[in-house]
Amino acid sequence: MTPSVHRDGERGEFSLTGLLVAMTLFIAVLGATLSIFETGLRVQRDTETRADAQDKARTAVDTLTRQLRNLASPTQEQPQAIDRKDPTDLIFQTVDPVSPATANPNVTNVKRVRYCLDGAGILRRQEKRYSTVPLPAPPAATLCPGAGWDTSVVVADHLTNAAGGTTRPLFAYNATAPTDVTSVRVKLFVDIERNRGPKEAEIASGVYLRNQNRKPTAAFTTAKTAGGLILNGSMSADPEGDPLSYCWYDSAAANVTSPPSPCPAGPYVGSGVVFQYAVSTTATTSRTITLVVKDTADLSSTVTATVS
Repeated sequence: MTPSVHRDGERGEFSLTGLLVAMTLFIAVLGATLSIFETGLRVQRDTETRADAQDKARTAVDTLTRQLRNLASPTQEQPQAIDRKDPTDLIFQTVDPVSPATANPNVTNVKRVRYCLDGAGILRRQEKRYSTVPLPAPPAATLCPGAGWDTSVVVADHLTNAAGGTTRPLFAYNATAPTDVTSVRVKLFVDIERNRGPKEAEIASGVYLRNQNRKPTAAFTTAKTAGGLILNGSMSADPEGDPLSYCWYDSAAANVTSPPSPCPAGPYVGSGVVFQYAVSTTATTSRTITLVVKDTADLSSTVTATVS
C-alpha cells in the first residue's frame, strides 16, 4: 500500500495573515455599508424635516390669508382693520369664530391678530380677544413675541427671509397708509440648512381685502352767484360706494366747537353735497374753503381750495 501524501495547501487551512486580510476586508465593507446606511438615514431625516417645515409654512399662509379675508371692517367702531403693516410684522383685526358671551359689548366678536418674524427665523401668531368696543390700541411692544397678548404660538420655522444678511419682506402691501391697503402679498422662504442643497423653497400667496374699508376722496367745485358761493362736493367719491357726509369750512369764519354730527370742530359754515354759502364774493375778496367728507365708518378725507 502506497502511503498518501498531504500538502498544507490542500487541507483548506487559513494562515493568520490570510485571516487578518479577510477581517480587514470585511470591516472595510461593513464600514462602507454603515456609512451608506447612515447617509441614507440623514437624507431621509432631512427630507422629512424639510417637508414638515414647508407644510407648516403652507398652513400658516393659508390661515393668515383666511383671517385677512375676514377683516373686521368696516363698522363705525372698527373703521380701520390693519393696525401695523411692517415687512415682518403684521397686526390686523378679524372676526373670532368663537361667539362672545351674551353680555359682551363686542357683539361683532372682533379680535386682534399678529404675525411676526423673530431673529431665529420663526414665524409666530399672537392673538388678543376683547370684550370692549371700540378696541384699545394694540400692544406697543415690538419684540416678537411681544407682551400683552392672550396667546402666542409658533406657526412656521426655518424661515430664511432675513438669513445671511438678506432683507426679503414677509409681507408686501399695495399702499402706504393702513386705511388704503386693499391687498397683502405673503412670501415665505423655507430652508432647513442654508448653503447646502436642495435650494430654499418659496411659499407665496396674495389676498384681496374684501372687507377693508378705504377712506373716501374729497373734491369740490365752486361757482360765484349774486348771493354768494355755490359749493359742490358731488365730485367726491367713496371706493366702496358708501354714502358720504359733507362738511364745509371757511378759514375766515368763526370757530364752531360742536357742529352737527359727524362734522369735526372748526370754522364750520354748512353741510350737504351742494351748499349755497351766503357770503360776499367781491373781486377783492378771497376765501379759503375746506371740504371734509366722511363715510359711514367715520373715515374722512379733506381738500382745501382758495376761492377769489
